Amino acid sequence: WSPDGAKIYYSRQSKPDRNGSHFNDIYQFDLKSKKEKRLTHGVRSRYINLSADGENIVFVSAADGKHQLSVLNLASGDISGLLQLNRGEQIFQPYWSPDCRQIVFCFSEGEGGKLALMSIEDKTPTLLLDENSDARDPVFSPDGEQIYFSWDRGGIFNIYSINIRTKEITQWTNVLGGAFMPSVSPQGKLLYSDFSADGYRIALMKSPSPIRQEDSEYLAFMDNALLTSVDKHNNPVSYVSHINNQSIDYDDSAIPDYERQPYQLTYGALTFLPRIMIDYGTTKLGTYVYSGDVLDKYNIFGGFSINRDLDVDLFGIINYRNFRPTVFLEVYHQSRQHSDSDDWALTPTDTVTTTFNYRYHLTEIDIGLDFKLDDHQNLRSAFIYSHYRARVQPEYTYKGFEFPATKYNYFIGRALQLRWNLNFTEPSITSEINPSIGRTLSLSYHLEFNKFIDDFKLTKYGTWTEVYNDYRYSKLEVEWNEFLPVWSSKNHAVQFNLKGGWIDRPVHEFFNFFGGGLVGMRGYPFYSIEGRKLLIARTSYRFPVLRRIDRRLMNFYFDKLYAGVFFDYGSAFDEDKLRLSQFKKTAGVELRFDMFSFYNFPTRIFFNAAYGFDRFTKVEKFNRLNLTYGKEWRYYVGILFGYID
Repeated sequence: WSPDGAKIYYSRQSKPDRNGSHFNDIYQFDLKSKKEKRLTHGVRSRYINLSADGENIVFVSAADGKHQLSVLNLASGDISGLLQLNRGEQIFQPYWSPDCRQIVFCFSEGEGGKLALMSIEDKTPTLLLDENSDARDPVFSPDGEQIYFSWDRGGIFNIYSINIRTKEITQWTNVLGGAFMPSVSPQGKLLYSDFSADGYRIALMKSPSPIRQEDSEYLAFMDNALLTSVDKHNNPVSYVSHINNQSIDYDDSAIPDYERQPYQLTYGALTFLPRIMIDYGTTKLGTYVYSGDVLDKYNIFGGFSINRDLDVDLFGIINYRNFRPTVFLEVYHQSRQHSDSDDWALTPTDTVTTTFNYRYHLTEIDIGLDFKLDDHQNLRSAFIYSHYRARVQPEYTYKGFEFPATKYNYFIGRALQLRWNLNFTEPSITSEINPSIGRTLSLSYHLEFNKFIDDFKLTKYGTWTEVYNDYRYSKLEVEWNEFLPVWSSKNHAVQFNLKGGWIDRPVHEFFNFFGGGLVGMRGYPFYSIEGRKLLIARTSYRFPVLRRIDRRLMNFYFDKLYAGVFFDYGSAFDEDKLRLSQFKKTAGVELRFDMFSFYNFPTRIFFNAAYGFDRFTKVEKFNRLNLTYGKEWRYYVGILFGYID
């Protein structure tokens, strides 16, 4: 606050520069005009503090890996350096004295933190507290004679003060969790942040009194084992043994004089993670693999899984960020085996029933550029190539002759894609399991040049070859999510989802939108609702069941459990006129379970039960079957890195 209370000064992250980098700068907000004014540009400011006369701001800046203590003069806008540390030390939390002639700050040379005092006139720092412990959050008392600070002298952070002239130290709090960020009023009241198992809270001591050191020493045991104590120098024993451990006994201030050279890609080791999938009633075993550059200039992410039928799921994603747009290459491949009995006409008069073994190979390659427009918007441009193949092997033997397998390509696709994504959701500890504030919007346009099999013909060489139909069309897709808190709590939220699609001309049903399944109307199978136009609306309400599980089992950490209810309304269709009588309705319940695997990897488990209210019959054209859907419960279970909204 300014001394007259009319302005607020603060440091915040500015808009990204031309390279997409963010830097903190100092800003002023005028409470009367409601306008913000930027005071610095690219100084990487932190820990700002306004002098009592309102003329100068002291702050910590950083450049080239070095911290500097600087002062901004508000009248002229000039910035002057007070202190620069060149051996990797870090500066924290500078604070003006009431007479504006001194600045107290804490700094770290490795483990712990120290307190120092600097005179504005001679710019020479003087150590106030130099012990093997951690001191932080220094502030002056209103009379300028003492400095209050937080210190873990006894193993727990408590509030202490040190007399600037006599160097006498006094302890003022004795808490179990931690006491931080002290502030002292002219009447001697002590305000501080108190930490406990339930988080932080503001604590006020109206008449603080000194605490004897012997009353604040503590011993901690677990299963009759001593966890920590203090030695004869009042340092925690566990802390002393920690810093004496040779594995970290390294002087990072004694840096060799390395030769400077331009950065080159530094390839990281490949990391493998086990992968287990339960898919269409089979178990697939495989692995995920990851590698990346230390500055994330590139990364590789892939996966592989296989089941006993030799069905394969394979994917690989490469992102290269050495240019302003990210260059990406994505490759996906799936193979599936399927067997079915059918009639087979060997001759015009000889028909047998036999088993046909089908194996499908589906391959897609995406290559293109990703543009980060700002912190909330991304634009992707891509070329997508698809190639679907099939192999048919009859199990029938005719007079000792085994018929060969037939191989053919039934789909060859080429598409140009342009996709814009907007994400304005507020980050929070529940923004993954139950986003409550903000919105997302996705708009995608495809220009498709596809070939799909229509028949076979006999070539002049006596072999069969495919006959294709060409399908050239435009496809537009949009999805909007709106998240709103309810009951004045971010733990309860409503989500409104709208999904739409449009294909500009008639196409083969292979290219239709499908409106059922987990990503559509969950009360109906995926392929049951189809058309070249799609419109689905969904409303969901989610609430906490267990907000803080905080339990661990082996390498799994259990965090939160949420439940919800939802209602879907929509359909897919071909007609130009919207007929609400054809729209379907679904309602259901869901559970979401937040976990972490191996201490680092997000693991999300979900369960959905949905009921379709509308019964309808669909004609399956190939086999001329009448299929009836609706009036039944459908269930979905999954384990992923994130939830499917």
